[in-house]
Amino acid sequence: KQIYNMKGKPLGSTLLFIFLVGHYCFVMLNLKGRPDLVLFGNIIMHILVIPMVIVGIFFSIKLMIIGMVFNGLIGYLMFSSWTGKIIKYPVMEQVKDITTPFLIALLMGIIVYLFGIIVSWPLGFVLLFQIVSGGLLTVLLTFILYKDAFLQIKNIIMRKIL
Repeated sequence: KQIYNMKGKPLGSTLLFIFLVGHYCFVMLNLKGRPDLVLFGNIIMHILVIPMVIVGIFFSIKLMIIGMVFNGLIGYLMFSSWTGKIIKYPVMEQVKDITTPFLIALLMGIIVYLFGIIVSWPLGFVLLFQIVSGGLLTVLLTFILYKDAFLQIKNIIMRKIL
């Protein structure tokens, strides 16, 4: 899912990625009986948001978004280190596991973003093409890089549909 600015240009999927990873860490900590860490982490994250909002008000929204990305990375490292200790899954191993999907998303985002800049079609057509091409590119790269897992998921979906 892309986040768009007022001109219809995508801002990137990094914020969504950080949100989803952060949500996973919250759930894991709650399931393992550590809501105190969730509360402590949320307090820290909210304190870190305050300077970013001030930057957004007085300087620019782009700087605020960049700051929020770094804020999300700090939150990811903080929560993933806590959950990593609980479930014995170190942060570096987590990072290695998400590197390839992150690079796929980054490549797809760059291609879709560049298409939106290069083409001078009406915004509706550009958006439709970006959605279709981004989805197809993601499926194609996932198929190439994770063929066994992709086919297994496809078979599960086909069994549920048929």
